[in-house]
Amino acid sequence: MEEPFKTIEFYVVMEHITVIGALMVVAWKART
Repeated sequence: MEEPFKTIEFYVVMEHITVIGALMVVAWKART
């Protein structure tokens, strides 16, 4: 019965990873 919660949690984690990855790329390009 924890399927919906796990799905939302997985989506939030993936979104955080995408945002952090994008920020790292932008920071790396701005630094160069």
